[in-house]
Amino acid sequence: IGSVPIYLGAENIDKFIPAEKSVIRVDDFKSLQDLASFINYLDENDEAYLEYLAWRTALKGGKPKLLDSFKANFHKVSDTHW
Repeated sequence: IGSVPIYLGAENIDKFIPAEKSVIRVDDFKSLQDLASFINYLDENDEAYLEYLAWRTALKGGKPKLLDSFKANFHKVSDTHW
């Protein structure tokens, strides 16, 4: 079926994810216990879990905002010296 990433990182992640329900954001929960409870909830409720996978078929053409961001910022990444 697919997996759902659990994300902890930059607050501007919404600019780069394909849909609101495409990741589980750690910061959306008051505690790790709340996060674990939510993961258990998704494990027991297929319909709720599938909401996090629905973007895969709904956005076949990609997320315009995401694609525009990549186009605008690609040079910044490609010009960086590792």
